[in-house]
Amino acid sequence: MGLGRNQLCPCGSGLKFKKCCLTTPPLASSLRTSPDLVVPATVIDDVLNDIFSQTDQVLLQRIDALADSQPELSALITSLSSSLPRSASFPAALSAFAIIWMFDRCCPSQLPRIRTASIQRSLDRSAQTFFEIDNPRDVTLSAKNQPHIHKFIADTVFDFDEDELNGFDLFTLFMMLKTTADVLDKTASKLPVPDSKLAIAAAAP
Repeated sequence: MGLGRNQLCPCGSGLKFKKCCLTTPPLASSLRTSPDLVVPATVIDDVLNDIFSQTDQVLLQRIDALADSQPELSALITSLSSSLPRSASFPAALSAFAIIWMFDRCCPSQLPRIRTASIQRSLDRSAQTFFEIDNPRDVTLSAKNQPHIHKFIADTVFDFDEDELNGFDLFTLFMMLKTTADVLDKTASKLPVPDSKLAIAAAAP
């Protein structure tokens, strides 16, 4: 819910919002959100290179840290990945956690804790997207919001051996990765970002 006109102004002046910063363009622009935040391909490559350079012990420690910061989303990833064949379970979960790291790397501020209701909405949308695909191995995703993340998801699904995952496994993998990406994209789009003019002024000597 947005800030009401009659609530106290967040700048700390003690005045009502309508009598203070509501009419001040710099603050108003500094409270905008960034719906167009896109994870670049370079960030995806950096995260993957980082993952492949770490030991399993370090990766497990990082996953534990993510489970503490995003327990509901981590529970979804753990639940879905554990239902896959043993050989695919950890790589699949690691791909989902990698998506979280990708968003963490390029978000302007720390991602807030994602709640179950948001995850469920994204899960429902992911299911609808999957059933619109003719061939599960020919994953074509909308590139509107996160084209590079969606390519990563498609590549991940395609990389698993056909003899390793059956149709239901592919559905589970897709649901896990797409839901993780969608709920993070939705959350990141609501994060406040500083106005560029204010940022330049703050950096000036």
